[in-house]
Amino acid sequence: MSYLGRGSNLTRKAQDKVSFLATAGQTVRTGLSYVPTHVDVTVNGITLTEITDYTATNGNSITFSVALALNDEVTIVSSKTFDVANHYTISAANALLAAKATNTAVALKSPLASPVFTGPLTSESAAATNIVAKSTNGNGGYMNFQGLASNGTQTFGVNHNGTIFTTSGLAVGGVGASNTLDDYEEGTWTPSFISVNSTSPTGSFAHAGTYTKIGRAVTICCYMQVNSVSVGGGTLAIAGMPFASIDVNGKRGACSLLASTWDNARTEHIGVGIYDSTRLGFLTSSHDAGWNWEQTGSLNAGTNMRFTMTYFTP
Repeated sequence: MSYLGRGSNLTRKAQDKVSFLATAGQTVRTGLSYVPTHVDVTVNGITLTEITDYTATNGNSITFSVALALNDEVTIVSSKTFDVANHYTISAANALLAAKATNTAVALKSPLASPVFTGPLTSESAAATNIVAKSTNGNGGYMNFQGLASNGTQTFGVNHNGTIFTTSGLAVGGVGASNTLDDYEEGTWTPSFISVNSTSPTGSFAHAGTYTKIGRAVTICCYMQVNSVSVGGGTLAIAGMPFASIDVNGKRGACSLLASTWDNARTEHIGVGIYDSTRLGFLTSSHDAGWNWEQTGSLNAGTNMRFTMTYFTP
């Protein structure tokens, strides 16, 4: 009897198993698939010895040294093997990685990895456009993002300080200049009381204003405080708008006004509107018993006001 306790082979990882009942005098089993030297054969539960009891050399058939009897129970187990011939060792892989890091444009630097680009990094978004990131050494180092037309002409970008620059604008819908977004800006402005057609108010004031400009749309926030005042005369207005308005005579730009100690005779339905391209005015439904612009006489010591308005530049 052959040895029944064959040890496991560490090169094995999976098995294929074929079982069948022999025919009388059968000496060959075909239609198999195995790796030579990695086959176990049992007959009626007894493990056979390779070469002595069978031959398995061609990978697809097994020849038995002694003919099988009718209905002998035969089991053939073929073990799959790991393919290690083309694998790198850990030390070899580490050596390759180290060589790769020192011989490419992006090298590892202690203590952190710092990418270094010697030329423009380009990402193609379409056949005619691309986005280029440029790393420069001036001003402490920064990146510019630029949009380029197919002929290489710069069309828009973002400077290192966050400012958007453009030559033709970003299309936001439709065609033409009115459908491009070509500007973004934030800042402060200084509002002041004036008279449109007479003497401007004088006194002690505390005013402040901020603005945000996106394309042609300008949103202004305003706070005006009257500590003491000599009201002057004529139509009251606010000067100092950060950008000229395309709308005049209050036909479009207008907003509600939050105010305290305003003239008690003129408190109904008052708001702020575009008076002309560079000035704001105060609209009320109760001045001189009708709809009109408010007068400087409506101001009082202690008058405080706040408003926010969005208007459009030419």
